[in-house]
Amino acid sequence: MPHWMLKAACQGVLSLIPKSHFWNYLAQKYAAIFMPTCPETVELTSDVFEYKLRQCNCHIESYLAAHHARSLPNNRSQTITCLYSHPTLHQIPQHGLTGYFSPSHHKSLQECSVLELGTGLYPVIPVGLYLSGASKIWTIDKVSLLRPKSVATVLHLFIQYATSGRLFELLPYARKDRIADLAVALEKSPDLHPNELLKHCNIYPINCDARDTKLKDSSVEFFISNNTLEHIKNDVIRGIFTEFRRLSSNSCVISHYIDMIDHYHYFDKSLSLFNFRKYSSNLFKIFNNSLHYQNRNFLVDYISLHQAAGFKILYTFAERSSDENLKKVTLAREFLNYSLDDLLVTCCWMVSTYSERRK
Repeated sequence: MPHWMLKAACQGVLSLIPKSHFWNYLAQKYAAIFMPTCPETVELTSDVFEYKLRQCNCHIESYLAAHHARSLPNNRSQTITCLYSHPTLHQIPQHGLTGYFSPSHHKSLQECSVLELGTGLYPVIPVGLYLSGASKIWTIDKVSLLRPKSVATVLHLFIQYATSGRLFELLPYARKDRIADLAVALEKSPDLHPNELLKHCNIYPINCDARDTKLKDSSVEFFISNNTLEHIKNDVIRGIFTEFRRLSSNSCVISHYIDMIDHYHYFDKSLSLFNFRKYSSNLFKIFNNSLHYQNRNFLVDYISLHQAAGFKILYTFAERSSDENLKKVTLAREFLNYSLDDLLVTCCWMVSTYSERRK
């Protein structure tokens, strides 16, 4: 049995037992030889931390650029698609959005409210957004993965990087006056639940169905996610976007990073990036357990989901593979209607806003 199938079988069994996310976490952490995973899933190394800081910076610059694009007359607003070798760390083209230049004159993010979809184990990006000026951050996961040690690790790294000055190189929007709040929280870390600890940074973890957050109407100005949408069923995404629409302020910006390759490739490097596209939906259900669900959407599918919910795509940054990787796979019939350009996209950064402002 190929290694990726063994992992799928093991996670499929774990997905059926109570507290499956907890047991999956333990298996990934303590049985790495048996069930290896991406390093950032269970361990926050300095390399992963710096990568997440750069992602946070990209979200902020996307927010600022989107506000510029929203200020343009409708006939001047542009939808931009750019190809990057590493779109997770994109740079907005200096002339990509009409009249837009790099927002180096901004000293910090506007005091806006943020909702993150998919908290994960290490809340690096929420803390980075708080340091960069966000007034309140909600971060949502269906099941809590936060641990006291993981949150303390994040706070310690931020303080360490701020002390050395490296933080302000990677996240130039960070405000020095907010670093002290992290030190206060870190001192209390042994005695507080992770949720209580993060409240010191105006970060509020919520464990709920993201289709029904119970938050107030028009209370969120900035929505973000990283490597999350690809793990959610389309009918659930539709419900989440409906909820986002209810929560959105008139000036809302939505910024998603989406990884569209077969995630089992990270585990079994012998696989093609597009291995999961050779299986029909019925056959792929065998491997597609709730702990490692993949919706197998394409960029055009995510664009359609946004537009159906009433959001306007401002720009996307996409990475495309060579067609050599695609030639290794015989596509399932349901994927044959997609264009070659659609089939070759491996990941993208997508930024959107309201298609029309509320009156």
